[in-house]
Amino acid sequence: MIKSLYLVPHGGVIVPGLEEEYNEKARILHESMLKVQKEIQEDKIKLIFLVSPHGYQHPTDFLIYLHQVFEGFQIISSEEENNKRMVKQFMWPGNLEVSQLLIKMLREAGIPASPFIQADVNYPLKLAWGETIPLTYIASSEGPQIVILSPPVVSISHKNSKDQLKEVGKFFKLLGDSPFLKDTPVSIVISGDLSHKHDPNHEYGFHETSKTYDSEVVEWTKNPAEDKLTKLFELNETADSCGISGIAIIQGIMKSLTTTKWKNSFSVYKCPTYFGMIVSAWRPE
Repeated sequence: MIKSLYLVPHGGVIVPGLEEEYNEKARILHESMLKVQKEIQEDKIKLIFLVSPHGYQHPTDFLIYLHQVFEGFQIISSEEENNKRMVKQFMWPGNLEVSQLLIKMLREAGIPASPFIQADVNYPLKLAWGETIPLTYIASSEGPQIVILSPPVVSISHKNSKDQLKEVGKFFKLLGDSPFLKDTPVSIVISGDLSHKHDPNHEYGFHETSKTYDSEVVEWTKNPAEDKLTKLFELNETADSCGISGIAIIQGIMKSLTTTKWKNSFSVYKCPTYFGMIVSAWRPE
Protein backbone atom coordinates (compact mmCIF):
# COMPACT_ATOMS: atom_id res chain seq x y z
CA MET A 1 0.00 0.00 0.00
CA ILE A 2 1.37 3.39 -1.00
CA LYS A 3 1.75 5.60 2.07
CA SER A 4 3.70 8.54 0.66
CA LEU A 5 5.10 10.18 -2.46
CA TYR A 6 8.08 12.54 -2.61
CA LEU A 7 9.91 14.75 -5.11
CA VAL A 8 13.41 15.28 -3.73
CA PRO A 9 16.72 16.83 -4.84
CA HIS A 10 19.93 14.93 -5.43
CA GLY A 11 22.56 17.65 -5.47
CA GLY A 12 25.26 16.90 -2.91
CA VAL A 13 25.22 20.55 -1.85
CA ILE A 14 22.31 19.79 0.51
CA VAL A 15 24.26 17.29 2.63
CA PRO A 16 26.31 18.76 5.53
CA GLY A 17 29.77 17.22 5.57
CA LEU A 18 29.85 16.17 1.94
CA GLU A 19 31.65 19.33 0.86
CA GLU A 20 34.45 20.97 2.83
CA GLU A 21 32.57 24.24 3.27
CA TYR A 22 28.82 23.91 3.70
CA ASN A 23 26.53 26.14 1.65
CA GLU A 24 24.14 27.51 4.26
CA LYS A 25 21.61 28.38 1.54
CA ALA A 26 20.97 24.63 1.25
CA ARG A 27 20.26 24.00 4.93
CA ILE A 28 16.48 24.33 4.59
CA LEU A 29 16.57 21.55 1.97
CA HIS A 30 18.65 19.37 4.29
CA GLU A 31 16.16 19.95 7.10
CA SER A 32 13.27 19.13 4.75
CA MET A 33 14.96 15.86 3.83
CA LEU A 34 15.26 15.04 7.53
CA LYS A 35 11.50 15.56 7.70
CA VAL A 36 11.09 13.07 4.83
CA GLN A 37 13.36 10.66 6.69
CA LYS A 38 11.22 10.96 9.83
CA GLU A 39 7.98 10.37 7.92
CA ILE A 40 9.36 7.24 6.24
CA GLN A 41 10.47 5.90 9.60
CA GLU A 42 7.15 6.70 11.28
CA ASP A 43 5.22 5.09 8.40
CA LYS A 44 7.38 1.96 8.85
CA ILE A 45 8.01 1.87 5.09
CA LYS A 46 9.22 -1.55 3.92
CA LEU A 47 9.63 -0.86 0.19
CA ILE A 48 10.74 2.25 -1.71
CA PHE A 49 10.34 2.82 -5.44
CA LEU A 50 13.19 5.18 -6.35
CA VAL A 51 13.42 7.03 -9.68
CA SER A 52 16.52 8.99 -10.70
CA PRO A 53 17.69 10.55 -13.99
CA HIS A 54 21.34 10.22 -12.92
CA GLY A 55 22.14 6.53 -12.75
CA TYR A 56 22.69 3.85 -15.38
CA GLN A 57 20.82 4.78 -18.54
CA HIS A 58 19.58 3.30 -21.79
CA PRO A 59 18.95 5.50 -24.86
CA THR A 60 15.31 4.44 -25.23
CA ASP A 61 14.40 1.91 -22.49
CA PHE A 62 13.44 2.30 -18.84
CA LEU A 63 16.04 0.41 -16.81
CA ILE A 64 15.07 -1.49 -13.68
CA TYR A 65 18.05 -2.62 -11.63
CA LEU A 66 18.02 -6.34 -10.84
CA HIS A 67 20.35 -6.53 -7.84
CA GLN A 68 20.05 -7.84 -4.32
CA VAL A 69 22.35 -5.14 -2.96
CA PHE A 70 23.10 -1.53 -3.95
CA GLU A 71 26.35 0.18 -3.01
CA GLY A 72 26.79 3.89 -2.43
CA PHE A 73 27.84 6.34 0.23
CA GLN A 74 26.18 7.67 3.36
CA ILE A 75 27.10 10.60 5.55
CA ILE A 76 27.66 9.48 9.15
CA SER A 77 29.14 11.06 12.27
CA SER A 78 32.06 9.67 14.23
CA GLU A 79 32.16 10.09 18.01
CA GLU A 80 35.85 9.17 17.92
CA GLU A 81 36.51 12.26 15.81
CA ASN A 82 34.34 14.73 17.74
CA ASN A 83 31.25 14.05 15.64
CA LYS A 84 32.99 14.97 12.41
CA ARG A 85 30.73 14.00 9.51
CA MET A 86 32.34 11.64 7.03
CA VAL A 87 31.50 9.81 3.83
CA LYS A 88 31.35 6.05 4.28
CA GLN A 89 30.63 3.17 1.93
CA PHE A 90 27.10 1.90 2.45
CA MET A 91 24.88 -0.95 1.26
CA TRP A 92 21.12 -0.89 0.64
CA PRO A 93 18.96 -4.01 0.05
CA GLY A 94 17.13 -4.50 -3.24
CA ASN A 95 13.98 -6.46 -4.04
CA LEU A 96 14.34 -8.70 -7.09
CA GLU A 97 10.79 -10.04 -7.05
CA VAL A 98 9.12 -6.62 -7.22
CA SER A 99 11.68 -5.36 -9.75
CA GLN A 100 10.96 -8.29 -12.07
CA LEU A 101 7.22 -7.78 -11.69
CA LEU A 102 7.57 -4.10 -12.62
CA ILE A 103 9.49 -5.01 -15.78
CA LYS A 104 6.80 -7.53 -16.72
CA MET A 105 3.97 -5.04 -16.20
CA LEU A 106 5.68 -2.30 -18.23
CA ARG A 107 6.52 -4.66 -21.11
CA GLU A 108 2.99 -6.03 -21.26
CA ALA A 109 1.77 -2.44 -21.60
CA GLY A 110 4.12 -1.85 -24.53
CA ILE A 111 6.52 0.36 -22.56
CA PRO A 112 10.19 -0.37 -23.35
CA ALA A 113 11.66 -1.71 -20.11
CA SER A 114 14.87 -3.65 -19.61
CA PRO A 115 16.62 -5.25 -16.64
CA PHE A 116 20.06 -3.95 -15.70
CA ILE A 117 22.52 -6.40 -14.17
CA GLN A 118 26.20 -5.75 -13.56
CA ALA A 119 28.08 -9.04 -13.38
CA ASP A 120 25.54 -10.86 -11.18
CA VAL A 121 22.36 -10.05 -9.23
CA ASN A 122 24.22 -10.81 -5.98
CA TYR A 123 27.07 -8.44 -6.82
CA PRO A 124 26.67 -5.02 -5.13
CA LEU A 125 25.68 -2.49 -7.80
CA LYS A 126 27.47 0.84 -7.35
CA LEU A 127 25.05 3.77 -7.51
CA ALA A 128 25.56 7.36 -8.69
CA TRP A 129 24.79 10.61 -6.84
CA GLY A 130 21.23 10.81 -8.17
CA GLU A 131 20.42 7.71 -6.15
CA THR A 132 22.83 7.91 -3.21
CA ILE A 133 21.93 11.46 -2.10
CA PRO A 134 18.25 10.56 -1.50
CA LEU A 135 19.15 7.16 -0.05
CA THR A 136 21.57 8.68 2.46
CA TYR A 137 18.49 10.25 4.07
CA ILE A 138 15.74 7.69 3.58
CA ALA A 139 17.18 4.19 3.87
CA SER A 140 19.61 2.02 5.81
CA SER A 141 21.25 -1.40 5.54
CA GLU A 142 18.33 -2.85 7.54
CA GLY A 143 15.76 -1.53 5.06
CA PRO A 144 13.50 -0.52 3.50
CA GLN A 145 14.16 -2.57 0.38
CA ILE A 146 14.74 -0.53 -2.77
CA VAL A 147 13.39 -0.88 -6.32
CA ILE A 148 15.19 1.49 -8.72
CA LEU A 149 14.00 2.70 -12.12
CA SER A 150 16.08 4.91 -14.43
CA PRO A 151 14.26 6.81 -17.23
CA PRO A 152 15.75 6.58 -20.74
CA VAL A 153 18.00 9.36 -22.01
CA VAL A 154 15.40 10.45 -24.55
CA SER A 155 12.77 11.07 -21.86
CA ILE A 156 14.73 13.57 -19.80
CA SER A 157 14.32 16.43 -22.26
CA HIS A 158 12.02 15.35 -25.09
CA LYS A 159 8.53 16.85 -24.80
CA ASN A 160 6.98 13.93 -26.72
CA SER A 161 7.92 11.56 -23.86
CA LYS A 162 5.37 13.09 -21.47
CA ASP A 163 2.56 10.58 -22.05
CA GLN A 164 4.85 7.56 -21.80
CA LEU A 165 6.28 8.83 -18.51
CA LYS A 166 2.77 9.29 -17.14
CA GLU A 167 1.98 5.69 -18.08
CA VAL A 168 4.98 4.53 -16.06
CA GLY A 169 3.59 6.48 -13.12
CA LYS A 170 0.25 4.69 -13.45
CA PHE A 171 2.00 1.34 -13.16
CA PHE A 172 3.87 2.46 -10.04
CA LYS A 173 0.46 3.24 -8.53
CA LEU A 174 -1.09 -0.04 -9.68
CA LEU A 175 1.82 -2.12 -8.39
CA GLY A 176 2.20 -0.20 -5.13
CA ASP A 177 -1.47 -0.66 -4.27
CA SER A 178 -1.81 -4.16 -5.75
CA PRO A 179 -2.88 -7.21 -3.71
CA PHE A 180 0.73 -8.39 -4.02
CA LEU A 181 1.86 -5.44 -1.83
CA LYS A 182 -1.34 -4.82 0.15
CA ASP A 183 0.37 -5.57 3.47
CA THR A 184 3.62 -3.76 2.56
CA PRO A 185 3.94 -0.03 3.38
CA VAL A 186 5.34 1.57 0.22
CA SER A 187 6.84 4.98 -0.50
CA ILE A 188 7.63 6.39 -3.94
CA VAL A 189 10.64 8.72 -4.09
CA ILE A 190 11.30 10.68 -7.28
CA SER A 191 14.77 12.24 -7.47
CA GLY A 192 15.20 15.27 -9.71
CA ASP A 193 16.47 18.84 -9.65
CA LEU A 194 15.01 21.89 -11.36
CA SER A 195 16.38 24.42 -13.87
CA HIS A 196 20.17 24.33 -14.33
CA LYS A 197 20.26 27.78 -15.95
CA HIS A 198 20.36 30.14 -12.97
CA ASP A 199 24.01 31.24 -13.04
CA PRO A 200 25.52 33.14 -16.00
CA ASN A 201 29.01 32.39 -14.66
CA HIS A 202 28.49 28.64 -14.67
CA GLU A 203 29.31 26.46 -17.68
CA TYR A 204 25.59 25.65 -18.09
CA GLY A 205 24.89 29.35 -18.49
CA PHE A 206 21.79 31.41 -17.78
CA HIS A 207 18.35 31.53 -19.35
CA GLU A 208 15.51 33.84 -18.45
CA THR A 209 13.10 30.90 -18.21
CA SER A 210 14.98 29.40 -15.24
CA LYS A 211 13.09 31.33 -12.55
CA THR A 212 9.78 30.91 -14.37
CA TYR A 213 10.26 27.15 -14.67
CA ASP A 214 11.12 26.72 -10.98
CA SER A 215 8.18 28.91 -9.92
CA GLU A 216 5.85 26.85 -12.09
CA VAL A 217 7.12 23.62 -10.50
CA VAL A 218 6.35 25.02 -7.04
CA GLU A 219 2.82 25.86 -8.18
CA TRP A 220 2.45 22.46 -9.86
CA THR A 221 3.29 20.66 -6.58
CA LYS A 222 0.28 22.39 -5.00
CA ASN A 223 -2.02 21.68 -7.95
CA PRO A 224 -0.60 19.10 -10.38
CA ALA A 225 -2.93 19.92 -13.27
CA GLU A 226 -2.32 18.63 -16.79
CA ASP A 227 -2.01 22.10 -18.32
CA LYS A 228 0.69 22.98 -15.80
CA LEU A 229 2.66 19.86 -16.76
CA THR A 230 2.39 20.76 -20.45
CA LYS A 231 3.74 24.24 -19.70
CA LEU A 232 6.64 22.76 -17.75
CA PHE A 233 7.64 20.60 -20.72
CA GLU A 234 7.58 23.68 -22.95
CA LEU A 235 9.67 25.73 -20.52
CA ASN A 236 12.09 22.86 -20.01
CA GLU A 237 13.39 23.19 -23.56
CA THR A 238 15.38 26.21 -22.36
CA ALA A 239 15.29 25.81 -18.56
CA ASP A 240 17.18 22.49 -18.70
CA SER A 241 15.81 20.53 -15.73
CA CYS A 242 16.83 16.93 -15.05
CA GLY A 243 13.69 16.53 -12.95
CA ILE A 244 11.13 16.86 -15.74
CA SER A 245 10.83 13.11 -16.37
CA GLY A 246 10.18 12.42 -12.68
CA ILE A 247 7.60 15.19 -12.51
CA ALA A 248 5.70 13.55 -15.38
CA ILE A 249 5.86 10.19 -13.59
CA ILE A 250 4.34 11.83 -10.49
CA GLN A 251 1.58 13.25 -12.68
CA GLY A 252 0.83 9.71 -13.87
CA ILE A 253 0.77 8.38 -10.31
CA MET A 254 -1.73 11.02 -9.26
CA LYS A 255 -3.90 10.81 -12.37
CA SER A 256 -4.07 7.01 -12.53
CA LEU A 257 -7.35 5.21 -13.07
CA THR A 258 -7.92 4.82 -9.33
CA THR A 259 -9.94 7.28 -7.28
CA THR A 260 -7.11 8.11 -4.87
CA LYS A 261 -6.81 11.79 -4.00
CA TRP A 262 -3.43 13.20 -3.03
CA LYS A 263 -2.72 16.01 -0.59
CA ASN A 264 0.47 18.05 -0.76
CA SER A 265 1.70 18.26 2.84
CA PHE A 266 4.68 20.53 2.18
CA SER A 267 6.88 21.97 -0.58
CA VAL A 268 10.21 23.67 0.14
CA TYR A 269 12.12 25.34 -2.69
CA LYS A 270 15.61 26.85 -2.77
CA CYS A 271 18.25 27.70 -5.35
CA PRO A 272 21.56 27.52 -3.43
CA THR A 273 23.67 27.02 -6.54
CA TYR A 274 23.31 27.15 -10.35
CA PHE A 275 20.25 24.87 -10.23
CA GLY A 276 17.02 24.94 -8.26
CA MET A 277 15.94 22.22 -5.83
CA ILE A 278 12.67 21.24 -4.21
CA VAL A 279 11.49 18.85 -1.50
CA SER A 280 7.80 18.13 -1.88
CA ALA A 281 5.61 15.54 -0.15
CA TRP A 282 2.17 14.10 -0.88
CA ARG A 283 0.03 11.61 0.97
CA PRO A 284 -3.06 9.78 -0.25
CA GLU A 285 -6.25 10.99 1.41
